[in-house]
Parts: sequence; structure tokens; C-alpha cells
Amino acid sequence: MQNLVNIGKIVGTHHLKGSIKVNSVLEDISVLEGKKVIFQSKLGDKNLFTVSNVKPLSINRFVIDLEEINNINKAKSYIGNEIYVKRDILGKLNENEYLLIDLIGLTVISEEGQIIGKILDVMLTGAHDIYVIEHDGKEIMIPAVDEFVKNIDFEKREIVVKIIEGMI
Repeated sequence: MQNLVNIGKIVGTHHLKGSIKVNSVLEDISVLEGKKVIFQSKLGDKNLFTVSNVKPLSINRFVIDLEEINNINKAKSYIGNEIYVKRDILGKLNENEYLLIDLIGLTVISEEGQIIGKILDVMLTGAHDIYVIEHDGKEIMIPAVDEFVKNIDFEKREIVVKIIEGMI
């Protein structure tokens, strides 16, 4: 899905009229109102919908109304689907801003220059994000905080991190 960005996942429904609950990698998805989004199931099935309304629930969690869904039963069938949008819908990012999806695939290197692996996923938690990295066939997790993440270089496609005992 070229030029598309995964912005979140459908985690539930809200009310009987078919609103959906979404956990998003974005802090504000109100820009999606009036725009088209794509739902993709785990099996790869894709469906196109129009966002009619976005309401915040909490940090990175929203309720979305869609023009094409008007009852809870139809909405339930999309729980677990990933949500994709065209990147240009999100607008221009500031100089030091990036999308979490931009981190996927970056090479992770220790401060000493050892290649740790590649970022597979970014887990969103209440306190901070966690980078999930493939290392020698296993997954390791590094908190996305200044103490551990020392530099992100998108041109070189790498992240320099501080590794402490027990992390790997």
C-alpha cells in the first residue's frame, strides 16, 4: 500500500449507532473528518470508508463515526482492523516531527557501534512508546525515552541507543 500510513487499529465499538473506538499512533486525528480511510483485516481484506466525525476519548484513543456504518453489528465486524490513510492527508510535518510508522525498519545501533537489529514495531503505552526490535531472531524492547534513545537519523535510516545490562 504505497503512500499509505497505518495510523491505528480498531479496538471496539461505541454506542448502538456504529461508532468505532480507535487506538492511534497520532495524538490528533481530527484531520480525518471528511476524508477516506482504509480498513485492512488480518487476512488482508480492505474496505474504504468516509470519516464523518472524530471525538477524542483519551490520549491516542478516539471515537470515529463513518458515513457507511450505522449500526453496532456492522461496526463489530471491523474490530481488529488496521486503519490506513494517504500520507498527504496528515499534512506537512515540522522539522523535528515524524510518524511512528517512519521508525519501522530503521537499524538500531548501540552507542559503541554494535548493530542491534531493526525496529519491527512501536508499542504505545500510557507512559511512553516502546521500540520492538528484532535481534538474533528474538524480540527485544527498548523504551523510547531520552535516557535510551540517543539519536534518530532518518537519512542514514538508523537509531543510536544506550544498552544497559539485561536489555538484550
